Amino acid sequence: MQDALLLARDIAPKDTGNLAFNAISVMPTHNGFRVYYDGSRAFYLQYLQEGTRYSKRHQGFIDLTSTAISAHITAYLNGHINNLNATRDRLAEYANTPDRDTRLDQSLGRTRGQKEELITYSLTGTMRRG
Repeated sequence: MQDALLLARDIAPKDTGNLAFNAISVMPTHNGFRVYYDGSRAFYLQYLQEGTRYSKRHQGFIDLTSTAISAHITAYLNGHINNLNATRDRLAEYANTPDRDTRLDQSLGRTRGQKEELITYSLTGTMRRG
């Protein structure tokens, strides 16, 4: 599950890091796990996932995440272990960016007073041996 969270955070679009570090979580289920994208913490989630007429740059990033997690699980089950060091390094580097906190504060300040809708996208990941 930790690998799924790392992959989801790595693939998520980042400006302030709010979406990647505050709005994504992984929860266990009876047959695997589920990746949650919480639109109440990142109200712009739907616009990024579906794109707008002005930008389709990040369109489908949740679908890409699902594919990456599936590929990672398949490789693991076939004996190919990837410890995701490059992913960990990218996330640590982003988290230590000096202006990250300032940009995050500015982003959250812009959202105050706006109507926020709870949009929760979820992906179900199941671990099955075939």
